[in-house]
Amino acid sequence: MDSRLLIGAMSGTSADGVDAALVRIGGTGLAMTAELVTHASAAFDAELRARIHTLRATGRVALDELARLGTDLARAYAGVTRQVLAAADLGPTDVVALAAHGQTLFHAPPLSLQWLDPAYLAWATGIDVISDFRRADLAAGGQGAPLVPYADYVVFRSTSRSRVLLNLGGIANVTWLPKSAGVRDLLAFDTGPGNCLSDWLMREHSDTGAGVDVGGALALGGSAFEDVAGYFVEDEYFRRPPPKSTDGPAMVAAFERALGDRVDAPLTDLLATAALCVARTVIEGLATCSQGEEFDLIVAGGGVHNAALIEHLAAFKPVASDAAGVPAEAREAMAFAILGAATLDREPANVIRATGALRPVVLGAITPRP
Repeated sequence: MDSRLLIGAMSGTSADGVDAALVRIGGTGLAMTAELVTHASAAFDAELRARIHTLRATGRVALDELARLGTDLARAYAGVTRQVLAAADLGPTDVVALAAHGQTLFHAPPLSLQWLDPAYLAWATGIDVISDFRRADLAAGGQGAPLVPYADYVVFRSTSRSRVLLNLGGIANVTWLPKSAGVRDLLAFDTGPGNCLSDWLMREHSDTGAGVDVGGALALGGSAFEDVAGYFVEDEYFRRPPPKSTDGPAMVAAFERALGDRVDAPLTDLLATAALCVARTVIEGLATCSQGEEFDLIVAGGGVHNAALIEHLAAFKPVASDAAGVPAEAREAMAFAILGAATLDREPANVIRATGALRPVVLGAITPRP
């Protein structure tokens, strides 16, 4: 098959904006190749971000607001799609599909909701849209997550070194790629929280109401509560074996329980404690994957810039995915372009050892452009 261009677009559980990647795909199935052409990011405006966080925190929404939110998310996705096309000097007809993850509003398998109006997005961009990637795996008895291991295998597999791909988004997840292994040998799961804890602290406790501790600067100035971290890692989720996945509100609730009356401690100490909690659960996840085998740790996602968190992982010599040719901010968007290509080819793309599904299934629903 000749190469084709797809755009992958992703807004993560942090709900801070949309990342999009234009990807040149060659071949099909697990033999496909994927080359990043260009990528772009666009932040959600403060009002849209607040609406998403409120809905996720409360679990309550009026039907008209839910419908409006789908359209507003599609507008945000369309905007960053146009940025990518402009950067590559391309038009909508040059791209075979736009694979859009949508915004996670709720995830507690077997129930999950990634929200977006795909018809509006197809109309606004003039591109066929592939969306709703998780539902087929859920129907097959899986977690509906993580889905990126298929793409990780295509892009990052190695015959000489075992690798762990660590994504530090709102939730942290790992993909274990044993050297010279087949896709059925992969292991992937959510280790627990990523940026969701520090983002929540910044929204709730920062005088400015800012949602991000940029670079982990405030956390670096604090002292972590070791006892809180010890209590946090005893949460039931961390004792559960893979396959497993979680969501930000569940991890924030576990963190609140662990904090107890420390919730009013100085913000810097709370942020330092959040970084320690994330690191402890990531390190446990790495041990579950590797079982003592040596590996290279490749890190992507917004948390790669959090120095307080990365400092805890220094013993593993983490390397940003940029060194492997995939910018940390583009890895998940690129993954959904790959998953979208598999959808078009009717190729199953869930890794059943990662999701726990009963069998491989084709992911995603296709909405033709008008």
